[in-house]
Amino acid sequence: MEITTKMEGNNINFELNINGDIAGEINAKLNQGNVEIHHTKVKEAYNGQGLGKKLVESVIDYARKHQLKIVSYCPYAKRVLEKSENVKDVFNAG
Repeated sequence: MEITTKMEGNNINFELNINGDIAGEINAKLNQGNVEIHHTKVKEAYNGQGLGKKLVESVIDYARKHQLKIVSYCPYAKRVLEKSENVKDVFNAG
């Protein structure tokens, strides 16, 4: 399992690859010092394995590395972030 980031302009995709298959992804956008999460998707065949959470964790790592804040318009990612401990440096549930 590998998570990669792909940039195109201000758009950034976090793709989770399992044995050559893109099992899930987060679509996000960089905007004024923020990573805006717009959509989290995991293929049905991979549901229930915690892959969506792993994708959100990769966004957390990316935000820390690049000194960005996270804004989530995706309900799933927002729930994961709100339940996560030690993310106050990158996410404020406000």
